[in-house]
Amino acid sequence: MRDSDELYTVEINNSIYNPVKNQNNDTNIKQKETENKIEQFQLFPNQTQQKSEDKQREFLRLRDSIFNRNRGPVNNTFVSQAQSLVDEVAEPTHLVPFSCYWPTYDVMSDAQLKWYFYWRSQVRNGEYPHTALSYIFIYIYELINEIGIKNSEDGLIKLCSIWSNYRKQYYNIDKYLSGWIADYISIHFQNGLSDSIIDKINNAEIISLLPDYIVLNMIFEKTGFEYLNISDFLVKYSNYKFKSSKFYNSEHQILFVSYINDVFRYLNNYIKTKTEKGIFDTYKTQKTLKKMPYQNAVYQGKVRLIDDYKNDFLNNKALTVFITAIIKQTENCLRKITEYKGKLKTELSAEYCKVIEKFINAKYNDNIINERTKIEIDRTKIKELIDHSNIIRDKLLSEESSVITETSENIITVPEFIKETDEKFKQKVVFDIPYNDLLHKLTDIQQQILTFVIKKGDSLQLSELSDAFNGVFVQMEIDNINEAAIDCYGDIVIITEGETLVLQEL
Repeated sequence: MRDSDELYTVEINNSIYNPVKNQNNDTNIKQKETENKIEQFQLFPNQTQQKSEDKQREFLRLRDSIFNRNRGPVNNTFVSQAQSLVDEVAEPTHLVPFSCYWPTYDVMSDAQLKWYFYWRSQVRNGEYPHTALSYIFIYIYELINEIGIKNSEDGLIKLCSIWSNYRKQYYNIDKYLSGWIADYISIHFQNGLSDSIIDKINNAEIISLLPDYIVLNMIFEKTGFEYLNISDFLVKYSNYKFKSSKFYNSEHQILFVSYINDVFRYLNNYIKTKTEKGIFDTYKTQKTLKKMPYQNAVYQGKVRLIDDYKNDFLNNKALTVFITAIIKQTENCLRKITEYKGKLKTELSAEYCKVIEKFINAKYNDNIINERTKIEIDRTKIKELIDHSNIIRDKLLSEESSVITETSENIITVPEFIKETDEKFKQKVVFDIPYNDLLHKLTDIQQQILTFVIKKGDSLQLSELSDAFNGVFVQMEIDNINEAAIDCYGDIVIITEGETLVLQEL
């Protein structure tokens, strides 16, 4: 039959004719005809539908065959085979294509088995050559069944490593491993993950894909995980999709991400100090669901049911409303300080609105001050200049005569300001508080420069200082003074604003 052939519907009367005694009884005849059933059927079924149904039946048959063989409590063939093959290795060989639903050893050819054992040995040695996805799944099945691992921690590290190294090749692997690793943690790490385990995972992307209750705990309760972007987790808990807003997609995006992270950390600490619970702990529900572990995987472990925590926060409407309000208030404050038009409607309490606004304003002002006083120093250049300056200064200050003859027979005249001020600084200079402590850390020439700056006040220009101290690397000496001030007070004392020198009060 061709696809172009027409389909015909044939009506069949399925009744059986029984002659009645009274042929003239029209009523009885009509009643019998009504009771007869009529069936319709297609002489030539639709081929597309038939092929689809056949394919579905074949898929279900294959799935049930593999599933029953490897998952049932009786036929534990996969685990027993995996245990017997745990130390199997193979000589280097070429990749053999392999694609299968619920792949196991039984469905692989000899060539495929050789490649798998060779590839697995490479993975165990920290190498991750290209391979087919079905081989990766067999290895994952081994790990979740605790085959080829030293302990639970080793198994988790191996799962995260295989995920990290193949997720860019096979993006669908995220869908499976995110859930399976969550199940693994639920079974083996009921008290959460220690910092040492997180450090061994050593991949920020994988860490951020761990179960939310673990990641959120790291973000809010521990230090050292500032690289985790809170905004990536807030999207799913907020009714306000801020990543689609005009403000977020303007030039203020980096500003928004920076502030939203700090706002949530600050507000979480504020609430925790006040109520002894952070944001997510406050809204955490006790209700948990039960589910089978490692769904859609070949697993034959003893654990049959585990707690499913994924809906603890996602289905909490009160938490969603609160997080949405925090995000909107944060954006409103940022719109205000950046003079961006418009304001979002928020239901956040007056207390928390005030806390957020005060924090953002303080952070914004601090950033402005830090940018103004920021000094970028090339340490290599500074060291070269310091060494060169020290040589010249020592020669200038050690000679009593006004002329120093160098080996190159170049003549250097002692600057006038040194003649004038040398006698002044034979006695120790005593600065007004708070500069007394700084005095002992400065050289004579640095003391002279600092004194000159103090006397001149805020009207001093860099060119004026250079003229007064002709022959001295003035900017370098200012840097040295500031470095000594940082050691002494934790801040610099002389700020360079363009060509103007400003003395900072400590």
